[in-house]
Amino acid sequence: MSTNKPLTKFETLFRYVLPLLVLLITVFIIRVIMSTSPTTEKRKQAADKQLTVEVLILEQSDFPVTIKTNGIIQPRSQASIASQVSGTITQVSPAFTSGGFFNAGDTLLSVDDRDYIIAVKIASAALIEVKLALTEEQAKSNQAQRDWQRLGREGKASELVLRKPQLASAHASLASAQAQLEQAQLNLQRTQILAPYAGRVLTKNVDIGQFVTIGTALADIYATDQVEIRLPLNSQQQNYIQLPEPFKLRS
Repeated sequence: MSTNKPLTKFETLFRYVLPLLVLLITVFIIRVIMSTSPTTEKRKQAADKQLTVEVLILEQSDFPVTIKTNGIIQPRSQASIASQVSGTITQVSPAFTSGGFFNAGDTLLSVDDRDYIIAVKIASAALIEVKLALTEEQAKSNQAQRDWQRLGREGKASELVLRKPQLASAHASLASAQAQLEQAQLNLQRTQILAPYAGRVLTKNVDIGQFVTIGTALADIYATDQVEIRLPLNSQQQNYIQLPEPFKLRS
């Protein structure tokens, strides 16, 4: 005897209709997903680019090159001036001060020149006396020559008879007197300390009223007309410039 009960309407719907409905919804969802998924488009292959070539003719030309370096400015000439005579400084130029400027030939210092003026006068007087002695000796030599001829002596007169040694001594005395006068005049000129070139006083060592001797350092000066600057260059910088090199042999 069968105990199976007939299915109710709700149970029949749950058993047969519901699975079918789930299947349909699943199929619908799958189709929606597939229709909305991103697609990859196949790109067309790019055409080959055409290269543009420009031809230029090389030409040599000059162009500025900047080279950076640094150095120290130094004067072309720098020296220590010294006195060549002895005496008391009687006059000092306003430019004779540390940092003072002067021109070539300017009188920087003056040394007492009275003794040197007297020395010039003495040398001048001595030169006059020597010239007189030379004139007298020349006259004696000429007279000796005439006496020799007047006496009718045979042969040539000796130098001693013609006073040639005495005449030579007189000429030597004249040369010595002239040299002494020139030396006295030179010493007188040296009482004026002149600037050898246009420049500037670096250090001042003496002042008015001070007694100086030969060789006393008066000041240190340097020239201002030209200066020198040492500019070190490395090997790469030297390739950009052409320096004169007079020591090289030229063909």
